[in-house]
Amino acid sequence: MKRISILLFVGIVIFLVFIGTNKQCGGINCVQFTNSEHLKEQEVYENTDKSYRALLSDGDKQARVEVYSQVTAEEAENFTQIKKMKMMGLFENARSPYPGMLSNETECDKKYIPTFNEIAVNGLLIQYIRGYLNERLQYGSCLESEIRHIGHLALFYCPNEKKWYQIEVIAKPNEQANGPYINIFKSIRCHR
Repeated sequence: MKRISILLFVGIVIFLVFIGTNKQCGGINCVQFTNSEHLKEQEVYENTDKSYRALLSDGDKQARVEVYSQVTAEEAENFTQIKKMKMMGLFENARSPYPGMLSNETECDKKYIPTFNEIAVNGLLIQYIRGYLNERLQYGSCLESEIRHIGHLALFYCPNEKKWYQIEVIAKPNEQANGPYINIFKSIRCHR
């Protein structure tokens, strides 16, 4: 009886150690960047085994995050390309709903069209987009009167974790165009 108790105890200890060492990081905790430890979940839109989407905040600063798990490099590249195509689709010239003397097309002034860039940081290729957001934090505004925020959107893949990330830092339009946001993107590190 004593032997069975000892074996049972050892089995439980091994099981707990195995569970403790195999814990995977979740949500935004799998990646680090400047001041990420200060961000708190304001609203979680989705939190499953394969995806996490949330609005985070640190006082008056906000960040939207999307994380997709169990993603191959090819799928991650597809996610990034789809995100860029969706963004550009919002700003394509379109037929006017009321064609006439003024115009047969509606178009957006070039200064409101998002810009795309990329940087290599710690072996990661980070593609980022800078664009204007309306009061509902949506892209697509082409009028100065509708613009309330600037979004700085980083898209990248951590191959060791097999996770694709979208981290969007939201700023007021009067804040620096790139300054601190590029520094945040340059500080991104995957955990493994």
